[in-house]
Amino acid sequence: MRPAILISTRQDGTMKGEDRVAVLHNRRQFLEMHGHNPSRSTIVRLNYEGSDYCRYQLVEDAQHGDGVTHEMGAISDALLTNNPEVSLFLPLADCVGVVLYDEAGEWLMVSHLGRHNLEQDGGRKSAEYFVSETGVPASRIKVYMTPAAGKINYPLFAFSNRSLHEVATEQLRAAGIERAHIEIDARDTTNDYSLYSHSEFLRGNRESDGRFMVVARL
Repeated sequence: MRPAILISTRQDGTMKGEDRVAVLHNRRQFLEMHGHNPSRSTIVRLNYEGSDYCRYQLVEDAQHGDGVTHEMGAISDALLTNNPEVSLFLPLADCVGVVLYDEAGEWLMVSHLGRHNLEQDGGRKSAEYFVSETGVPASRIKVYMTPAAGKINYPLFAFSNRSLHEVATEQLRAAGIERAHIEIDARDTTNDYSLYSHSEFLRGNRESDGRFMVVARL
């Protein structure tokens, strides 16, 4: 059973930024508008300090509301839950947000796969963590990938200039996930103006910076 998966757009406002009040308002409004309970929603909180970008954890009750109703909690690159009342969300700018779930609809994981994560084989490690924690074989895992920057404007130099989607797919396949079970939203954030693109903002091609987000719930 496919989980409920939503992608915000620029019209929904930025989901990460310096204006904390506006960001929390935008997150709460988007969640509530689509039937998600903010107090039962949890952010995948990223941090690029340090050297480990494959930090995964099972969501605990104390994390409910992280990033919406109160200050964010533990740092992670992916969150896993089997609670159908919990929504997981991840703000994005150009990287891939990966939603992994089992065919029975009993487990859900949201993982961040950007350049840093992929260079540490984060796609394979995300899938292997899912298998180890749930007991679900890789052959029964299905995947949805969010829009991401394409290889024309955002080539991955460490991977022969391939795209984020291509490398993420390769790593997930290496973990045993079937290609037919991988769904990719092929929109390119660098040329789709309905979405934010941090890399294009830095190049001076966008007037405003920001983040869209993916939300998923069993």
